[in-house]
Amino acid sequence: MLGWMIGCFLAACGALLLLWCAAGRLLQPVLRQTALTLLPVRGDAGALEQAVRAWRQLAGGGLSTKRLLVVDCGLSPSGRALAERLCARDGDVTLCAAGELEKIVRLGIYNGGTADGNDPRHGAERDLSES
Repeated sequence: MLGWMIGCFLAACGALLLLWCAAGRLLQPVLRQTALTLLPVRGDAGALEQAVRAWRQLAGGGLSTKRLLVVDCGLSPSGRALAERLCARDGDVTLCAAGELEKIVRLGIYNGGTADGNDPRHGAERDLSES
């Protein structure tokens, strides 16, 4: 009797896990296409590389959005240089000033990086200057 109850419990947990994974897969494409992750940074941006690396791992596993917007909330020149290097390495990472954030979100102009590869500015900066 006890073995039967444990078996039913494990079967119910397995069914719940399958439903959870199916719901996640159904909702995931919507999230990944329309959402972006914001990462506010300031000062020397000491932990920026680690944060971008962690975001990349989460995004690669489907647990985060495929776009990262690094928001300059008062970066020093060395912090800004680090952020620009990270953005140059990864086309899904974009740097923008805090003052541009409202316009980016309101107008939906963030495109996740340069589209043509000819403009050295990253996606949001290029789009803002052209609007």
